Amino acid sequence: MKRYIPIALLLSILVGCGGEEGGEGETTGLQSQGWHFQGRNCLGCHNVDLQPQRHLLMAGTVFKSATANNPDDMSQVCGGELYIQLLDSSYNPIYDSRYIKDPNSKGYKGKGNVFILKRLLSDITPPGGYYVRIIDSNGTTLAQSTTQHTFTSIFGFDPRGNPTDPNNRFSCNACHKYPNPQGGAPGFIYPQFNSNLCK
Repeated sequence: MKRYIPIALLLSILVGCGGEEGGEGETTGLQSQGWHFQGRNCLGCHNVDLQPQRHLLMAGTVFKSATANNPDDMSQVCGGELYIQLLDSSYNPIYDSRYIKDPNSKGYKGKGNVFILKRLLSDITPPGGYYVRIIDSNGTTLAQSTTQHTFTSIFGFDPRGNPTDPNNRFSCNACHKYPNPQGGAPGFIYPQFNSNLCK
């Protein structure tokens, strides 16, 4: 008796949130850092479809250019270990994801990933406005926001309902995309200061 995979199941495997724990290359011939839905709304899967240990407080993707024309092209995504810092109004780091990480998480294998695991930091306290900085493992700045991003409680936040809510900017890719028809950020997150830092 022949067995067939239902088409709906096959499609969900190919385009859904699935995959390994956040970042392993699922296609042959990729670098050690692999493809993982870069440029998509990270929280749409990591706070909805995946198990709680894979939930993220905030996350995004760093590209080599604000106007990368193909998010699926791995050559357009930054490599290396990248981290998020949230800065107060005097540009002092309040949160630094280098110190809020699980070294065993497979999410660090996904090229261009920046994220904070929700099981290690459940919310931004106090809520309010922060500048956002992207750094490499040496603490070198790749990018920094020029305006404050507002964060309110993540509880009750539905990343599929309105991920561009200006009071809940936890899902970076919901606003930082190119082209951006919703009038959000002018493009992807990218290294503003030194493109050579993008591996």
